[in-house]
Amino acid sequence: MNKETKLTKEWIDCLFNSGEYTCMGSRYENKTFPVSKIAESQEYVSINPMKKGTTRKGINVIRFSNFLFEMDTHSQREQADLIKRSKIPYSAVINSASKSLHFIIALEEDLGERSLYTAYFKAIRDGLLKYGADIDVACKDPGRFTRGPWGVNTKDELVEKKPNVHDRVQ
Repeated sequence: MNKETKLTKEWIDCLFNSGEYTCMGSRYENKTFPVSKIAESQEYVSINPMKKGTTRKGINVIRFSNFLFEMDTHSQREQADLIKRSKIPYSAVINSASKSLHFIIALEEDLGERSLYTAYFKAIRDGLLKYGADIDVACKDPGRFTRGPWGVNTKDELVEKKPNVHDRVQ
């Protein structure tokens, strides 16, 4: 197994369970695929598993366990520094290939329902605000897209060379 394949498998295993489906595609066109297909994704991947045969609407999320936080109003260096200062344990960081870094927190346990997911998102966001992190409120969507581990930006912008994967947060 080469290094790229190993990192991709670690990224997938960090966010998803075997046999789950999630949405992949462009920003506006998306449908579900088995998470094993993420390795082939060249653009966007939803951060939580979805019902097979659906789109990335929040009502289609089947497990509420991954959060995405991004801050478009700060430089990428400032974003990394803010997260580091906050000491929040994140599971992965993905370069959006634009102006932001996507920090993903992957929980070991499913929160069970969207209202609890929303409450946790708000609490984490409020905590990050104390460090000056201006988190995009659209990230509260559990069906939010991030780049796949080796996604290519079709807008000819900066592309991250490798994903940074940590462990699920307990």
